[in-house]
Amino acid sequence: PVSIKWILLLDKISAKKGSENFLTLANVEQMGADIGIHNKHELLSALSLLHERGMIIHITSTSTLKKIIVVEPQWLVDALSKVIRDGGIHMFNEEEFRKVGLEDDLQMLFNNALASRGLLEYIWKGEQVDFLLDLMKRTMLLSEYSFSKKSTEKYFLVPSLLKDKDTEEANGLECVFDFSDNFLPIGVFERLICLCVAHAHWQKRNNNLQLEKPKLYQNSASIEFEPGFTVYLREKPKLQQICMYLHNHSNASRSFRIIYSMILKLNYDVMGTGLSWNTKLEDPSTGKLVELEVARGKRLVPWYEKSDAEIMKPVPAENVDMDAFLQGL
Repeated sequence: PVSIKWILLLDKISAKKGSENFLTLANVEQMGADIGIHNKHELLSALSLLHERGMIIHITSTSTLKKIIVVEPQWLVDALSKVIRDGGIHMFNEEEFRKVGLEDDLQMLFNNALASRGLLEYIWKGEQVDFLLDLMKRTMLLSEYSFSKKSTEKYFLVPSLLKDKDTEEANGLECVFDFSDNFLPIGVFERLICLCVAHAHWQKRNNNLQLEKPKLYQNSASIEFEPGFTVYLREKPKLQQICMYLHNHSNASRSFRIIYSMILKLNYDVMGTGLSWNTKLEDPSTGKLVELEVARGKRLVPWYEKSDAEIMKPVPAENVDMDAFLQGL
């Protein structure tokens, strides 16, 4: 049975609907104290239950997200749809943005899929910007982007807004993540790009690496993780596949480990473990693809070298903080 205090808490929160889109954790702590919930662990347990039942949205994966309780989900939908939208259909008033000096920023969003912090501050009216940014990062809808020439401005990549298609033929040592036995949902490849760019950004920031600017398209991405260590990814929607191509065979095991771990991460965090796929690795001696288990059993070079037993193991991804995950890569 649910505690009567928890029901009273829900009544107090529900009473705010219509007048408030969200409450701060401090607000809710005071509500709880007013009805006799003085233990923070009990309060968070009550909020967790209300979140699970769909009555509120309370995400606790980061300290920023934990501080906000969303009581009007439509507010969240509206905020995200101001960024993730078809600029040709749902158009902004360009004159409005020109007047406030954000016309170039608006063009960059829809032409290059890059959002400046200033633009996001404006379209979200300065309301809970850090919360919304953190939410989009954790759901892999957006990632920090540190490859812009304007080094003083902070930019974020929104992969779902990438428009141009890569028409060049892909080549190199191939690894195939094949979803055709089930299906490859829209948005998975974009989230994989998000994680790759987030990893490159993490490498630049924490290891002070000088990396090449990523080459990003709607259907492909070429991203350097370390100087000389580049991964090329291509989505093939008709085949329901995501393919990785490598020119430097010495990075085969590390590349596989990173990308495989990222797919596991987005499956756990965003897809509710609903993704299923077969993994195939190219045998360079024959040019044919072999199943992962066969490659593992044969210790297929260059994917499996004698010293690479640990390298090929995926990074822990389930119930792991995003920063810890990126560090583990």
